[in-house]
Amino acid sequence: MSPIGRAPTPLDRALAIARSRADVIVSVADQFMVSAANFAIGILAARALGVAEFGRFAVILIVATLLQAFHNVVLSMPMMTLAGRRSGRSAGYFAAVMAWNVIYSAAAGVAAALIVMAMYGIRDGALPWPLIGAAAIYSATNNLHYVLRRVLFAQSAGSRAFALDAVRYACVGAGIIGVTRLGTPSAEGVLWVLGAAAFVSFAAFAPFLPRGRITMRLMRAVMVRHWPFARWLLPMTGLTLLHEQAIFVGVGVMLGDSAVGALRSGQYLLGVTHFLTMAMENFVPTGAARAYSMGGRTQLRHYLFRQMVLFGVVIGTLILLIAVFAEWWLTNVFGLAYAEFAPVLRVYAVSYCCIFVRDVWSHYFRAIERTDIIMKAFAWSFVACLVLFYPALTAFGVVGAALIVLVAHAVSMIYLLLRVRGDIAVAESAQ
Repeated sequence: MSPIGRAPTPLDRALAIARSRADVIVSVADQFMVSAANFAIGILAARALGVAEFGRFAVILIVATLLQAFHNVVLSMPMMTLAGRRSGRSAGYFAAVMAWNVIYSAAAGVAAALIVMAMYGIRDGALPWPLIGAAAIYSATNNLHYVLRRVLFAQSAGSRAFALDAVRYACVGAGIIGVTRLGTPSAEGVLWVLGAAAFVSFAAFAPFLPRGRITMRLMRAVMVRHWPFARWLLPMTGLTLLHEQAIFVGVGVMLGDSAVGALRSGQYLLGVTHFLTMAMENFVPTGAARAYSMGGRTQLRHYLFRQMVLFGVVIGTLILLIAVFAEWWLTNVFGLAYAEFAPVLRVYAVSYCCIFVRDVWSHYFRAIERTDIIMKAFAWSFVACLVLFYPALTAFGVVGAALIVLVAHAVSMIYLLLRVRGDIAVAESAQ
């Protein structure tokens, strides 16, 4: 008997397999397009803006990413898992999620402006208002687009999600051409283009979602149902502020914008492999929830192991190629000025292996609704990061920042793997 109280039929299994394969194909294609576009944008920005101005651009992207992480754990992550627990969620449920999306996106825009004001005010004693405005718009519209994309995948409407992203990046391409023809591009100019493109794609596709009646009671009910996931993932996200993304902010304050640009260049190169991990977020949460509902922890474990092997071979090969030829990649993609940061790229390559394994098995605890364990994994990372942050940064500079990232991800990965092993052993002994 499955955890939902009904043994799966052969038809159930066949439909689940077919749905899973279709989700994988569309998700990988969509994420490849998204990651390729972001990769190209990053390279063009690094070349056109210069190291220091690219650092300003990277700082805003980091702030927006941090705010999107909070947005994600309250709305997108619970939604993706809950959508896999049954054949479909009501139109009203998704309408309520989108209503919360609008509210949270507006709050994210305000928060981005305040963070950038504080950061540059403390460091420079002056406020770059054009950059602050661009940060607010980009953060708000990026969140609007992101949650709509997740909703489409949760509704098994991957083709519409693909079209949504295609429209966004077509607008980005047109906007960047326009900004370039007007003169030398700036960080805020590129951010305005990215924000406007996200809003256009959102406005074009949001009206075509299945209509559902939104009430305050329904919106409260959605948050009540999401809260068992979010109550632990929110503090986890808070702890990750002192992991990779906050390290970037700290580097910007202590070492300057050029150091941030150097670190970001390594991330952009490894984005070639990271797109597969991101693609998995579009279908693994729902697939893991279905596996657990149909076959308990045993089927869940088998499902996640298959995903790790299937995608791990490809990701591992790409990471190895990038790490071995780090100088060549940095020189030919970003320019000769970036070649000296090859050691940073190699450290990042190892950390990406840890991220991949950790992220795959975090879905185990999301599926069984034990997100507190994920939070504890990041708590141990927080301790490691706190201990190493200042000495590593002062002793090794930019390479030290990359080493902190590696240690943080390795600690959380090891903890999660040990907890998965322990949970499976307990479950098997109880049978």
